[in-house]
Amino acid sequence: MSTTTAVAPLNIQDAEARIAEDLGALAEDVPTAFWNSLREQEIIAADAPVPVS
Repeated sequence: MSTTTAVAPLNIQDAEARIAEDLGALAEDVPTAFWNSLREQEIIAADAPVPVS
C-alpha cells in the first residue's frame, strides 16, 4: 500500500495577504440582529455565547 501526500508550494505573499484578510474579518462587528436570527432559526442555541457589538 502506498501513500501519496500532496504539498502545495508556499507563497509567502499570498499567505501574508490571507492573514491580513483574516485579521480584518476578525475586527468586523457582526450585528446583533444576525445572532438573533440564528437563534430564532434554532441554528444556534438560545443561550449560546455570542460576541457583543
